[in-house]
Amino acid sequence: MRDTATIGAAVFIDGDWLYYAARRLKEELDYGRLKALLVDCFGAEAPMHFFCSVDPHRREQQTFVQTLNSLGFIMHVSKLRRQKDRFGNVSLVSKGLDVTLAVSAMALPDEFKRMVLLTGDSDFVSLVETAKDKGREVILITVPLAARALVQASGKNYINLESLLKNLKRGKGIPKLKSKNAIPPKNMYVEKGDHFAPYLVVRSLFRSAKSEIVMVDPYVDDQVLQMIPLLPKAVQITILSSKISPSDFCVQVQKLRKDGYTIHVYRTKAFHDRFLGVDGQWWHSGHSFKNLGGKDSFLSQIDDAQAVTKLKKRVQTEMSKGKEHCI
Repeated sequence: MRDTATIGAAVFIDGDWLYYAARRLKEELDYGRLKALLVDCFGAEAPMHFFCSVDPHRREQQTFVQTLNSLGFIMHVSKLRRQKDRFGNVSLVSKGLDVTLAVSAMALPDEFKRMVLLTGDSDFVSLVETAKDKGREVILITVPLAARALVQASGKNYINLESLLKNLKRGKGIPKLKSKNAIPPKNMYVEKGDHFAPYLVVRSLFRSAKSEIVMVDPYVDDQVLQMIPLLPKAVQITILSSKISPSDFCVQVQKLRKDGYTIHVYRTKAFHDRFLGVDGQWWHSGHSFKNLGGKDSFLSQIDDAQAVTKLKKRVQTEMSKGKEHCI
């Protein structure tokens, strides 16, 4: 885990998004463990602001707030409001929580040189940009492939939430969080603006690998590398691409190799479409994996055995004649 401890850091947690993300990722989140992990990363002196919405009529939610307060979080609570739609259906909605978080973050005294923001909500892009304009370093904790706008705004200065949860330090008695593997669909229509759902599918495919992953994508960046720590080290990863970014991509690959992962990267212009091979099974994507949800596209498993054989043969050909990158 990277050493991020420093004097002058303040942590802001979008609790509503964190709850939503944990449910979508099927992670059993323990807030006591999260607090210990944040202290380990940013120091015990860092104030940790937690923003959430609760139903004032539900006792268990009031108890939840009291528990987090006892753990040392500085609680900012918004009441969920009942709202009727035109058909008379009642739903609970949260209003103003993002504004409260942004106002609190921008009110930080000057001695806080680092703002740590745990969220995946693109509504906070302007907050990140404003904080950076004022000379404050912003560290984003998020699911990077599902929060591309925020990652770009932060200057790619982010920590992968999943990797953070996976790599809890055993020495301080923090156990691993339990996770459940979902079965990915064979076909998925990806709508513009929906970044989380396709990320979950790609993540599930990665985590299902036992021996090999092959990614073919003309446009690859380091966000793909963020899923590699989720894999067993026995899985071999091969990436074929024509345009690779950022400039320190190979530095990050070398670091993963030092951590025990087997990664091969090849430059090739042979492919237009995007493909993902997992233990001999292959998927086709109409959009680059790093941009899924940027436009409407389709992700589907390739069932035609002859097509898979031709694809695998072409991949092997490009690997044999192509120049290996990041060596």
